[in-house]
Amino acid sequence: MKHNRHDDIEEKLKEGLRDLDRVTAAPPSLAEIHMMMAETRKRQRKELIWFILIALCLVTVTLLVLINDPVLYAVGQLLFFIIAGISGMIYRRRNGVRQHE
Repeated sequence: MKHNRHDDIEEKLKEGLRDLDRVTAAPPSLAEIHMMMAETRKRQRKELIWFILIALCLVTVTLLVLINDPVLYAVGQLLFFIIAGISGMIYRRRNGVRQHE
């Protein structure tokens, strides 16, 4: 009898679900919830600061290139759209193949 990959994955999934059924986890305490919320806010604040800094750098570089050499800016925009289009086609093609498998 030949097992295929699908049967193996299904069996592993069932085993994992059985393990989850056996676990009896207590809900977190109020102090733990507050600590998790504080950690999440701290992480989000750091991510926001990094996002703003990187966005400012990108805007600054874009404006400098646009002011100093508009032709270079136009070529960069054209390249961006070409690369984005090709990436989108590759993504759609790969997703289409996966859906039919």
